[in-house]
Amino acid sequence: MQDLDEKTSLIISLIKMAQVDGRVNHYEQMNISMLTNTLGVDHAKVMLLKKNLDNVPVVAPESEKDKVKYYWRMLIMMKMDLEAHEKEIELGKDLGVALGLPLNEVVGLMDYMVENVNKFIGLEKFEAQLFVVRNDPNYQPKLSLFQRLLNQFK
Repeated sequence: MQDLDEKTSLIISLIKMAQVDGRVNHYEQMNISMLTNTLGVDHAKVMLLKKNLDNVPVVAPESEKDKVKYYWRMLIMMKMDLEAHEKEIELGKDLGVALGLPLNEVVGLMDYMVENVNKFIGLEKFEAQLFVVRNDPNYQPKLSLFQRLLNQFK
């Protein structure tokens, strides 16, 4: 897949995120279609790659700003149905790391988006939260429900 560019990679990643919870709603599909058109991504290429989603690599943008924007789009897709399913959270973490973002930033941004699952978070607010995560030496990621339950039995 040498001819895979970051824009097509983004669309494929959005499709993965939309499908990971077992259902793609109308808003998710519309978001993917509109962004595909806006970015000028080849629909035929997307349809071909869609047949084998698990084998399509993430092509990260070069600039940090573009990586953050790519990740923001992924997490917006995750919460488009106003829920954050465990599979979406795991995929979101994997995609953040695949983009080259540090794990603590990925987890911090994921926590923020899950906490605000029923609110639209614009890119500026997302970037402001990244600033908080990066600059707070005491920032602690939230524990998952499973981790909290395990800690209760320790």
